Amino acid sequence: MVPDIAPGIAASGRTLAGRHVLLVEDEALIAMMLKDALADAGCAVMVVGSGRCALDAAQAPAALRFDALVVNLGLPDMDGAEVVARLRADRPGLPVLVETGSESCPRIPGEPTAVLVKPFDPATLVAAVAELIVQAQRGDANRAPDEAIPDARMRGAGIRPD
Repeated sequence: MVPDIAPGIAASGRTLAGRHVLLVEDEALIAMMLKDALADAGCAVMVVGSGRCALDAAQAPAALRFDALVVNLGLPDMDGAEVVARLRADRPGLPVLVETGSESCPRIPGEPTAVLVKPFDPATLVAAVAELIVQAQRGDANRAPDEAIPDARMRGAGIRPD
């Protein structure tokens, strides 16, 4: 069982209230569960089901830009790593959480990045997204990959930095 670390995030003052997250997930039930978890944490969530739709969503006006990307690696039209690479070409410090059903994950260039291996608790996703946004705000995008998520509880909960 994945520990519930969201209370630790809340206690630290980290919040997702008012944040915008682009969620790229092709499995409707998973997308709904993740959207609900992020929305319950105060996020506005845009859900798309393909890499192409994610790239189109990224072209929205600046006022609608998202603060973080949550992307599944196994998308029907393109690899999630390609989606990340294309989006980070325009936004190098974009916080990215990669979700995958596989223990092996391709190298995702750029920081801040974290990888969540399915199955995972939605609270873990919320905590990881909050941590990635905090890192980006602090400028921790220049950290070494093994330091990308400093909270050992998160690493132990199935989240690993890329």
